[in-house]
This record gives sequence, C-alpha cells and structure tokens, in this order.
Amino acid sequence: PHSLLTAVLIKTMNNNLFCISINNDIEIVTYDVLTENFTDMEILVKYDLIYHICRTHNEESIITFKRNINSIEIYVEDTKFDAPFLNNALFPSFKNTGCETVKFKIKTHLLNVLINRSLLTLTEDNPKEFLTGVSIYVNKNKLSIFSSDGIRLIYSYVLTENYNSYCNVVLPFNIAKEIINTFNNNDYTYISISNNYMKLISFNTILTTRVTRDVYHYPSINLSTDDCKIIKSNTKEFRNAVKKVSILCKKNSKINIIVDKKILKIRTRSNYEYAFATV
Repeated sequence: PHSLLTAVLIKTMNNNLFCISINNDIEIVTYDVLTENFTDMEILVKYDLIYHICRTHNEESIITFKRNINSIEIYVEDTKFDAPFLNNALFPSFKNTGCETVKFKIKTHLLNVLINRSLLTLTEDNPKEFLTGVSIYVNKNKLSIFSSDGIRLIYSYVLTENYNSYCNVVLPFNIAKEIINTFNNNDYTYISISNNYMKLISFNTILTTRVTRDVYHYPSINLSTDDCKIIKSNTKEFRNAVKKVSILCKKNSKINIIVDKKILKIRTRSNYEYAFATV
C-alpha cells in the first residue's frame, strides 16, 4: 500500500486535536478538545509507530511532538522516538462532493443490530462484489437494511427521525464490519449520505466512506405466496432446538423444518446419524 495510506495525520486546529487515518475506502477522524492553547500544526506519523507507542505506555502518559526540518521527535515518559518527516501536504482526503440527499440520526445499538443481521449472508471471498455489500434504503422515516447471497435474503428496518427523504445505496462488506467496530458504545449516530459518500458521526469520531448507487443488479428473492405457510415460534425455543440438532451439522448440511399440526419439528442427519428436536 501507499506509504501515506499507512500513516496517521495528527492535527491541532482551533484548540482541537484531530487524528486522521485513511485508506482507499474509508476515512476515520477522531477529535478532542485540548486543555491548553497550542499553535495550529500538522504532523504525519507512521501508523505502526504511533500504535505501538500508545500500546506500550500508560494511558495517562503525556506525548510530546517536536517537528524539525527533516524529522519528528516524539517524547513519552523517559523514551524518545525519532521518525522521518513525511510530507503531509500530499495526505489524501475524501472530498464529500455532491448534494446531501439524506440526513438522520439513529441509536447506535440499533444501527449495529441491523448491520450485524445483514452480515449473516455475506462472505469476504465471494467473487461477485454486489454479493458482498449491504443495501441501505431510506424512504421517509424508514431505514431498511438488507443483504442477499442469491439464496438467502435478510431484511430488517427501523423508524428514524428523518422525514421526506429517499436514498438507496450499497455499503461494502468490510466497511459494514468497520462501522460495528468503531461505533459500539455511543448513544446516537448521525448519518448523512450524498451522491458518492456516507458520513457517520458519533461522540468524537467521524467515519466517511464511499458508497455506490448501482443497486439495479442487486439480487432479489421472489417469494411466491401460493401455498405459503406462516410459522410463528418462540425465538428462544427455536434457537435452542436448532442448536441441539446442529451437533451433527457440517458446513454444507441442511436442517429440515417440518410442521405437524401445532408442533414444529427440526431434523438433520450426518451419514446414518439423526438429530431431532421439537418446538
């Protein structure tokens, strides 16, 4: 990868401290208010160096940066680090161009639940890129997230405080996982979507990522309503029954669901061995 994509831009501006990292798909910015007045400055540091400095020193330790002509000096407790100077003028950034089409806020844990559910159908090694993305659909105050691998379809939704807006984009698989890892214990996440980018803001973190609107080839599963049976079951009992019979399951094994009057039967087999449970 390009050296600037494996670096962290540390920036002070208007008495705020910003740490910015970026790769080809995502930009993450964390920020905090400084307790003392500092001159505005920018320093570019290799990610591995700043990561190991933070990991090997106490959280309460004070880090001091000194910028020279050709190098950067970093002081932590009784340790000094010398790092080569990197030209931060070439550091890339996401230019969030285009009109902002949708803007809303959602409880962070609800957003993570919706994305987590959709990841059940996705794999990292799928050769078809449109099968490794999460479709995000906003219609007025309804946020829907669904994913499909052509066989399985997972769909879930939640009502938001957004009104009279419409948007339909696809979020890459790896970015969906990163959102869950980044925003986990915050109250609300504020989301804005423009033509090509999605921005998520929560607490002191800003995550910007590219999205695609080419959803016309996204797979769909047409379910026939002819001879359709709706089965209602206690979620906990159903999960426990599946867990019991899955002892015999291999990677490609199937589980049979049989409805016998008011009894739901779950069965699987492995060679000549059978597992059977009822709900």
